[in-house]
Amino acid sequence: EEILAPLAADQRESLGELLSTLLDGTHGHRA
Repeated sequence: EEILAPLAADQRESLGELLSTLLDGTHGHRA
């Protein structure tokens, strides 16, 4: 868990950025 915890956080952040990019591309709200 000591190793997986930071990994999970990194993956969550990357997924968040990916989702934001996809949503931005779909809706075009953000710049």
